[in-house]
Amino acid sequence: MFTCVALGKFDGIHLGHKKIIKKTVEISKEKNLIPVAYVIDISHMLTTNNEKEELFNEYGIEKVVFEKFSDDFKNLSPKEFFSEIIIKKLMAKHIVVGTDYRFGKNREGNIDILKVLCNENGIEFTIVDKLKIDGIEVSSTKIKEFIQSGNISDANRFLGRNYSICGNVTEGKKLGRKMGFPTVNLMSEKNIDIKSGVYVTKTHFEGKQFDSITNVGINPTVDIDEKTKIETYIFDFSKEIYGENIKIEFLYHLRDEKKFKNIDELMRQIASDKEKSKKYFEK
Repeated sequence: MFTCVALGKFDGIHLGHKKIIKKTVEISKEKNLIPVAYVIDISHMLTTNNEKEELFNEYGIEKVVFEKFSDDFKNLSPKEFFSEIIIKKLMAKHIVVGTDYRFGKNREGNIDILKVLCNENGIEFTIVDKLKIDGIEVSSTKIKEFIQSGNISDANRFLGRNYSICGNVTEGKKLGRKMGFPTVNLMSEKNIDIKSGVYVTKTHFEGKQFDSITNVGINPTVDIDEKTKIETYIFDFSKEIYGENIKIEFLYHLRDEKKFKNIDELMRQIASDKEKSKKYFEK
């Protein structure tokens, strides 16, 4: 069966991407086509492939095609890309793109070339304008800037969902447990490029969500570590979940990371962080 294909980087699946996806799904229903998302498989910070697939499906896309960025692929001319990918591989009858879509070798293909190729091959196309919030263009680059500066609130606004990190729980030094604040350490599936500090978070495990606070940085305890770590204190939770998968949603940047003189000072700070985060959840 023929398809309606959403084309783009889709490295963040933000509100701008959602606009393209929504239009793709609408056209697919009108014309009895399969809604498809075509994604170049390049590692990005914002969204893993598993997260992308879940979000695409949630938004109504029936099939997600991930394309490896191989030497053969990146050397396809715009015309070859259109012939081999759009027509033969995707069997597209309609494509939906943003205004700045580029394709083919050295990104030589643009919207004008795309229009010509579509007209030559009897394929319809729809161009979706950029989305702006408060006069700022929604883009993955802008969202990354927000995350890197700790501005999670605006990152979440532009994403249209809460920024999250998924991964496996690993065994830590268990210092938090000794202090009465047991924490879980997360081995992330994506590169961590979020500002160090303490965040108000929601932790998802086995279909349930729990209030929590999360420290991102090199010294979540008083012992400095060279590697960036994600350490989460889940409120009212004592279950051992080593090796289990969890998801942490970041809601608010509570404070910057800092080094403590001793354990007592750290314990007082964690207690204070917990109280502040509880007030956030009560809003």
